[in-house]
Amino acid sequence: MPHTRARYPARRVAAERYPYRVDIPLPHTDFSGRLSAMYDWCRAHIGDGDWQDRAIKHRDERGTRSDFWRFYFLSQPDAQKFRREWLPNA
Repeated sequence: MPHTRARYPARRVAAERYPYRVDIPLPHTDFSGRLSAMYDWCRAHIGDGDWQDRAIKHRDERGTRSDFWRFYFLSQPDAQKFRREWLPNA
């Protein structure tokens, strides 16, 4: 039976609407506290409707799984501010 790829329309719409993305790798430990802090930061520093987020699960060609949280932004400056705050060493 052929493998069918799941479709995620909300993710596709976000990718089409928000051209700037920042991927946050998910740790193997609890992430909920950090994710809540990221939401609070976005609400305080980015305009309503100027960002979205989605969980992403990906497997590469070798089958290695990498999970991350993707934040989408309408503007490059907003994406850069977010990246500096949450991925300072990237």
